[in-house]
Amino acid sequence: MTKTFRSFLPTQARTAADRPVEALLKLSVAAGILGVSAVTIRRRVADGSLTPVRVNGRLYFEPGELRAFIARHREV
Repeated sequence: MTKTFRSFLPTQARTAADRPVEALLKLSVAAGILGVSAVTIRRRVADGSLTPVRVNGRLYFEPGELRAFIARHREV
């Protein structure tokens, strides 16, 4: 039996690699989804309530991060 590269990965890495990858969202797209301005998004990053992914100095957001933000700030 030939071992593949994946068989040498720790279980945690294998399960992470098996999950589908969601595209990162640009700051402007995140602002549109949340219905706020880009400046407001930058304020939320500065106060720590949103966590961006920085790529070459630009801010991107994981869709799950936006879903969690909405869940935390949902009015009942």
